[in-house]
Amino acid sequence: MNIIKSKKEVEDKTAKMLFTPESGLAHHCLLISRCLLYPSYVSFNCLLSLYITTFQEEKTPNYVLLKKIFLTPVYAAFFVLFLPIMLVFLPIRCALLYVRRPFMCSQHHTPYTDWQTQVLKNAIDKGFHKFGVATANLCLMPELASKMNHLTNVSYRARKIGEKIITSQFFDREWEKEELAMKMYSSNIEAKSCRENGPIGCAGDNTENQQKPVDQCLEGDVSTDFPVVDVFAIQEAWSSYQNKLLIQQLQKIFPYIVHDAGVHAFRNNAFFLNSGLLIASKHPISAVDFKAYTCFVKHGKLLSNGLLMTQLLLGSSKTNNRNRYIGYVFNTHLQSYQGKDQIIPKQLDEMLDWIKQFKAENTKFGDIELFCLVCGDFNFDNFSPADRESSQHPLFTEFSDFCRVQANLDKSWTGQN
Repeated sequence: MNIIKSKKEVEDKTAKMLFTPESGLAHHCLLISRCLLYPSYVSFNCLLSLYITTFQEEKTPNYVLLKKIFLTPVYAAFFVLFLPIMLVFLPIRCALLYVRRPFMCSQHHTPYTDWQTQVLKNAIDKGFHKFGVATANLCLMPELASKMNHLTNVSYRARKIGEKIITSQFFDREWEKEELAMKMYSSNIEAKSCRENGPIGCAGDNTENQQKPVDQCLEGDVSTDFPVVDVFAIQEAWSSYQNKLLIQQLQKIFPYIVHDAGVHAFRNNAFFLNSGLLIASKHPISAVDFKAYTCFVKHGKLLSNGLLMTQLLLGSSKTNNRNRYIGYVFNTHLQSYQGKDQIIPKQLDEMLDWIKQFKAENTKFGDIELFCLVCGDFNFDNFSPADRESSQHPLFTEFSDFCRVQANLDKSWTGQN
């Protein structure tokens, strides 16, 4: 007797398997070790952070001096107190990171996210939904490294950034952009009519502004709010402790989150920091993988920079339920300050190969691909002579960069020309 399972049951089972740790024991042991190492982590970071001054702190030198005098012995005492625990559990943490899978998946459903999923599904089925993806480098790193970038209070920033993202998903300003677009469109039509029919009803002969292309205003936009998106791709979310604060906020809207991605080994990142890559999605994630770059220099030896790959399950065809609507989102962080070493082009080569491999392994017969996007912090631009090899990479023939026309030429609204 053949038992035919519904498509929803199969999808739920796939998501459940994907968003379950490979080993419950190893997963909980890793959580316990991180909890026991937290006091040492905080005291060490706070102690050394006292001696790194940011631009803001330079304005109050007396206050900084008092902090050093009074807090140095406190943080030093706490660090010495928890040093034995650190010496015991740090090797355990490294061993667990070495054997675990190179990413963690978090799934959290609420009545709102369940309702949101149904609304999105109906909109996609009717062809009304416009997909949105945002990418951001948040610089959520240990306090010590954060102060080197003149940023302080990582925990506060992680929570506030999450709150800002979530608030923007409820109270967006898309209607203002649409209204602006309609005004520019109407203005362009009026200007065109004046040029064709004469200056009737037009003030003067100043057509310079009237001939401004509409797409210059429609394509580019600068806003203080996060856009309403289906997927959020984040870089430099390195601190696993502060990431929890960010994830707690994101899960209110994005039920599927892939985080803590990285391959930990002495030859890769010396067990220091992961990739800092995170992907939060409103749609089920049906496939995930992470690969670390094999080429890196300088501080790249302490990071597990790589490519985080996800396949999103967006729905199914009306005519045939076996035909899935899928989308691909890839998130990456390339080498920064590569110097004379051409590391980025080599990483781009690896990225392109991994993208093709991931799609070949996870695309099933009958799948309908709605989009394939590469997001991230590429650490090079389209103009610098030192980045010429990177800006002319074959990746840009496989994918279209929304901001650029071709190598050494960006779109006018970017302000880079």
